[in-house]
Amino acid sequence: EAPTNPRIYSDRKAWGWCGWAQGLPGMDDSECRKKFPPLFDREFRCPIVFDEKGQGFGDPVASVGEAMKRMDETELKDLDLPPTARFAAIVVRRSSSGGDDGGNYWVRYIGLNASSPYEPWSSSKVFAAANAAGRLQEVSQGEIGLQAFETGKGRQLADLMSIVTSYDHTMNMTSNSLGAYFHSIGGHREANEYIHRVLGSPDIESFGG
Repeated sequence: EAPTNPRIYSDRKAWGWCGWAQGLPGMDDSECRKKFPPLFDREFRCPIVFDEKGQGFGDPVASVGEAMKRMDETELKDLDLPPTARFAAIVVRRSSSGGDDGGNYWVRYIGLNASSPYEPWSSSKVFAAANAAGRLQEVSQGEIGLQAFETGKGRQLADLMSIVTSYDHTMNMTSNSLGAYFHSIGGHREANEYIHRVLGSPDIESFGG
């Protein structure tokens, strides 16, 4: 199904917005093959609701290590994917009563070859952004996070994350510079503490960048 404005496909090619010409398999759109949804809406929520007793769902955990213990590696095993494919996702279910507090949603952890340690390019920068989001929420009493906009720029911080992992250069920004930018918001020391808290990493490991 075509996106809201089907011209987006021809415009991206004409403007050279399809990604890094050298190409990074699975991480760019250098051949302009990306498919866009028919509806662009940041506030959209799935209209389907589930009861709280859905199979495989439970309360969220506090660390990646705990999540790995609950990772379901069977859900995706029948997909026609290469043996080297790796995948991990958190599926969220909300109760019919709505709300965002801990008592109103449950999560399920599904993956494929997710139990083996693996770090795609620049994935650690996502933690820098997550730490920055936490800092913004702290100073704003929970009012903003990565949905904040740069002053005078009109760019939402969450949108900059697509550049971090796609290496797109059309806005004259680099993945490394944005990783450093998120560190400047959240703080290097705080980011290092954050990954130890979330990943459960030993003290001997540090967060570079």
